[in-house]
Amino acid sequence: MSMWFNAARLSAASFEAIRKEPRLVEALFFDSKLAKPADFDAERDVFGADYRLIGEMIEAMEESGIEEVAEDAGLVRHALGEEEEGSPIAYDFCYGPGFAMTPDEVKAVSKRIGKDDEGFGIGPFFAAAAKAGQGIIGGVS
Repeated sequence: MSMWFNAARLSAASFEAIRKEPRLVEALFFDSKLAKPADFDAERDVFGADYRLIGEMIEAMEESGIEEVAEDAGLVRHALGEEEEGSPIAYDFCYGPGFAMTPDEVKAVSKRIGKDDEGFGIGPFFAAAAKAGQGIIGGVS
């Protein structure tokens, strides 16, 4: 069984609506009868990756011996909702609760991750969300 990291970038209004009504997360990632936000485009606004591969990237960063790179690994963990400062959201992805990152948190993490993430795609995803002033909601399924 694979573990899949899912993240959706959302306008401030859609982000807040889903934080208030977490069951709407289902419409972002899964087949659902619930309506997707009008300003949400699943092709453009969703990022998904094999969670184990991202975990390997983080471990390599942490083991690099370079302090700044190790600090960046912590920010990637935050981006994945693994750090305590990440705000959990009351929606159960298969491997625990989802997470929500405010537009300000997205901007802070994006600055540190940067656009070059060794081809994983999480850097450009966060950069696009930060540029648009979007929040991110996600989890591991």
